[in-house]
Amino acid sequence: MAVGKPTRGGSVLEEGEDFVEDRLATLKNVIKEPALDQWNLYLVNWGYNTPKEREDAEGISRIQVIDLPGFSQKLK
Repeated sequence: MAVGKPTRGGSVLEEGEDFVEDRLATLKNVIKEPALDQWNLYLVNWGYNTPKEREDAEGISRIQVIDLPGFSQKLK
């Protein structure tokens, strides 16, 4: 899958952007894209993931598992 300039609300996402997701498979696909190497990746500990997936994510250096308070902090 080729990735061009990722956008959010019509604005180009810059390096160092935070990408928050509830599916580990999606984050693993992001890791495969060199153009997204500078993104900070977060797996929320609710939604469409299991305790096993959260445990697996803890072992992936690019992914940080966060809870709702941690997510709320990212919004500030």
